[in-house]
Amino acid sequence: MMARGGPGIPRAFIWRDKEYHVLGLIETWHTREPGHGMDKDYTYVRKHFYRIKTTTGEIMTLQFDRKPQRPAGRQRWSLFSISDP
Repeated sequence: MMARGGPGIPRAFIWRDKEYHVLGLIETWHTREPGHGMDKDYTYVRKHFYRIKTTTGEIMTLQFDRKPQRPAGRQRWSLFSISDP
């Protein structure tokens, strides 16, 4: 992912006091927004989405936001969706 300009997927993360380990990547996509100023033909990749499978069988969609909104403490990574095994 990083070679193509995207963020690297975490190997593990904690959600609701439980640690999850990434087993594999299923699918990836992103959203774009129009450029501003002089270069209006340019589009900016705003959010990256990664559908993953965990070692315990959950299918999760992780979201990486390149430009998180305020308040300043908002995280770049978030859990977008989850389905139980």
